[in-house]
Amino acid sequence: MAKRGSRGGKKVQERKAAEALRTDLLSAVGMNGGWGSNGWSAGTNSERRGYVYWPELDTAKELPPVTRLEILRKARWADAEVGLVRRAVGGLADMVGYQTPQAETGDAEWDQLAEDAVLRRWDNPLAFDVAGKMDAWGWQLALTRCRFRDGDNLTALGKSQSGGALMQFYESHQVDTGDKLKVANIYDGVYLGTGGKHLAYNIVGKKLDGGKSNKKLDARDVIYHADFERPGRVREVSKMAHAISNIVDMIEILADTKHGIKVAAQLGVVMTTAAGAGGGQMSETLAAFLSKQGVGTDACDNDVEINLDEIMRGGRSQSLPAGADMKTLQDSRPHPNQLDLLRWLVRDIAWGVGVAPEILWEQAGLGSAATRYLMAETRRWIENQQRVQRRACQRMWTYTLGQEIKAGRVPMPKAARWWQCKWIPQADMTIDRGRDGALEIQQIEKGLLTYQESYAKRGKDYQEEFRQLAKERAMMQELGINEVEAPELTQEGA
Repeated sequence: MAKRGSRGGKKVQERKAAEALRTDLLSAVGMNGGWGSNGWSAGTNSERRGYVYWPELDTAKELPPVTRLEILRKARWADAEVGLVRRAVGGLADMVGYQTPQAETGDAEWDQLAEDAVLRRWDNPLAFDVAGKMDAWGWQLALTRCRFRDGDNLTALGKSQSGGALMQFYESHQVDTGDKLKVANIYDGVYLGTGGKHLAYNIVGKKLDGGKSNKKLDARDVIYHADFERPGRVREVSKMAHAISNIVDMIEILADTKHGIKVAAQLGVVMTTAAGAGGGQMSETLAAFLSKQGVGTDACDNDVEINLDEIMRGGRSQSLPAGADMKTLQDSRPHPNQLDLLRWLVRDIAWGVGVAPEILWEQAGLGSAATRYLMAETRRWIENQQRVQRRACQRMWTYTLGQEIKAGRVPMPKAARWWQCKWIPQADMTIDRGRDGALEIQQIEKGLLTYQESYAKRGKDYQEEFRQLAKERAMMQELGINEVEAPELTQEGA
């Protein structure tokens, strides 16, 4: 009995300790709510600040379909109407560029056959795209451009009559729930599985008779392209979501400022009257002169028509009432404060996209060191975006090559990982081509850089370049031409 009693006493002590801990936690929660404070000012309300409204903490539900589509609609409007947004969408997509595959199974002969077979289809829009609008390189740019503007997109994988790979591109608004509202596991056009896994997608289209069509595509048959900032989200939002309100404000500020400038330009002069002077009524002749039309009187009190041709014929003198003065309006708009505000809005938009404002707007005033830093930071951003792009490219490469092997146009590979390849981006942009070139030569000589990496920076395949170089040297020997040695790089040449 004593043994049981000791156990009971231990349980009582544990229960009391748990109740004490619960009391302390509730006390902390009570201090954190309302107008109280526990030291964390970010977690308390204040009379000096507005209430922060963020009603949903469930990541999967924080972006309802109606909200995502409204942001998408405004982002497309901004992309169509605002040059800054076109730069943030199309300009940055061009900076990311496209990537070229380089097969790397270890079998050089088979790798060349695989690359030739895939690129034959990829270079031809009619053989690559169901709609015949894009080749593989334009498709990659469309992936990035639509992802920046809309948030996501989808590419369906199909095949032609000859068994070759074909793709069909769907934009973000086409992936929608449609009339599948009663389906339990569909949300915002996506059929969801365990853990939020994408199982399939519902594609909404229009029939020839004007009605809507719904098509279900399995996730294994499509490439869903998005870069999830929040892994718990079902769909991703536009990269311009943070900027929409600022963009609308910028357009309204500019519109009001331009309207003010136009009104001031139309009212060229005003007549002022000193206090205590005459009535200050403007004569008919002067009114007609200022308005460039109407009827006035000449020196003999005869009616004359005042028109622009008469005014432009030469100088003209007008009499003013006593105490009156003629002044020209001087408009100082846009005010420097307005320009500073617009610059601040541009900076907020640029940093939200992920790049420095100078990349989107202007680089005036930057020194060489600051420019090099911005280029290095932008290169890091581009590499991260190319990594996202490569996921879609690898799927397309594997599917296209698999179809070519299945159709018998490429022999069965010996390597188990027949889909393995590297991706070569377009050539890096640099402001120091000579300096960078000299540095690369030194790094190659010291074994710190490979030829593959060096050629990849220029958007080239080192194997193709070596084969071309061997052909040129063999032809020079055959024709008896001495190979010209490259001049040594001097400090000035560097």
